Parts: sequence; C-alpha cells; structure tokens
Amino acid sequence: MELELEIEEAKSLLAFLQDSLVAGTLPGSHWVANTLVKLSFAISEEEEDEK
Repeated sequence: MELELEIEEAKSLLAFLQDSLVAGTLPGSHWVANTLVKLSFAISEEEEDEK
C-alpha cells in the first residue's frame, strides 16, 4: 500500500504509531514496527532532499 504524505503529516503519524506501540493499544505490533522503520527512513530521506 502506497501512501502520499507531507513531511509534517508523516511526522505526526510516526509519533502516533510510536505512542500507540508503547501503550500497547494497536494490534499487529509487528506491522506497526515495520511501518515505523519505513516511515522514519522516508522522513529522513525527505529531510535530506530538502537540504
């Protein structure tokens, strides 16, 4: 599944997923962990491209 997000939206989603994972309120924590890694990497790449 591809999702187009602005950098601020991605950061907000990343924070939500991290908080939910820590709180244990999301099912499928393996999927969440993988998504966190992908999202973090994409944000880092985007920020590098903007420099």
